[in-house]
Amino acid sequence: MEFDEVIKQQRSRRSFRPDPVDREVLDRIFRASQKAPSAGFSQGTGFLVLEGDDASYFWATAFPDRPLDEE
Repeated sequence: MEFDEVIKQQRSRRSFRPDPVDREVLDRIFRASQKAPSAGFSQGTGFLVLEGDDASYFWATAFPDRPLDEE
């Protein structure tokens, strides 16, 4: 698939699955991000992976009026 096709298919996500992302998938995403273009490679990327109670706390704090999806 060509890059412009990937961009055209990009959609914003409003809901998320409750199951965790495999560590191998996260590692692939992190490795790919190191090759993302930036102005003179001067812009870094940062990731924050929340698991367990930390993830629950984040969602409850970030969206206090939104009910959590049933698992």
